[in-house]
Amino acid sequence: MTKAQLALTIVLVVLMAVIFGCDSDDRTAPRQADSLTPEYLRCEYRVNPSGIDQTSPRLSWVVQSARRAQNQSAYRILVASTEVLLADGKADLWDSGKIDSDQTNQIVYAGKPLQSQMRCHWKVMVWDADDNASGWSDPALWTMGLLKPTDWQARWISIESTQKKNEVSIFKDSQWIWYPEENPAQNALLGTRYFRTTVTIPAGYRISKAILTITADNSFVAFVNGQEAGKGDNFKKAQSLDISKHLRAGRNAIAVASTNTGDNANPAGLIAMARIEFAGEAPLTIFTGTGWKAANTESAGWKDAGVGPCGRQNTPSACASLHAKEL
Repeated sequence: MTKAQLALTIVLVVLMAVIFGCDSDDRTAPRQADSLTPEYLRCEYRVNPSGIDQTSPRLSWVVQSARRAQNQSAYRILVASTEVLLADGKADLWDSGKIDSDQTNQIVYAGKPLQSQMRCHWKVMVWDADDNASGWSDPALWTMGLLKPTDWQARWISIESTQKKNEVSIFKDSQWIWYPEENPAQNALLGTRYFRTTVTIPAGYRISKAILTITADNSFVAFVNGQEAGKGDNFKKAQSLDISKHLRAGRNAIAVASTNTGDNANPAGLIAMARIEFAGEAPLTIFTGTGWKAANTESAGWKDAGVGPCGRQNTPSACASLHAKEL
């Protein structure tokens, strides 16, 4: 055998080893459905909703595929009480296991009982028609609302009315407030009134959870640092809003535009409680009451943290012209 023939033989042997080695690896590696991915995760038809009042909420997603004629053949759902547990694959609330089904809509949660204001982090994996598994979806979240009658044990405090005797334990230290005109407990004027307070978060504090629980007669839109955080239009049902993404170190503004509607003047009120929890630090709690400002006219910047309670023209005369008062 010549040197050229010997060199060619060695090259062929090496190539065969590489080819067969790759085939061996492919046979042992997990098969993944790179053509099928779960996206657009929803709970009760909404993306990352707050205030869910269904004890067995329905979960949905859509599957996307770069290949034609592909469809889901199975799924697995993980639900955990924290982002860290979910990232580690530890589903302390629910692990559905692999379910042979092409269903992607209104899958009923079947895990541990859910409690009021619980945060539920979840993700899903799917299998394609060839039984190849996808990767996990991006994580999603839903937050539970107030679920039991025993959660409602507070009463209208600064505005007493025989029509408003619902007791709400979550609001036990909060007061029903309204702009001081006429008699808000009986005949508040129709229209929108504007409320705000501020809270300072110390530098270096890491927020682990922040929930604003709120309701108003007749409706409200809540803002944190100028960003809309949620809305509601049923004073008998409080909304639990996750406001953690809107908060930052330093001064923060919580603002609410609340509207009294009807044919004639009628009772009106706003009540809220915000609880901000930190990693390794005591929580901060904010209640509606005398620390809030109210105005009957909307002023530029009234929702922002960087301005005063009467808007960008934060002077005594501007406050007086707006009739902004501390309740």
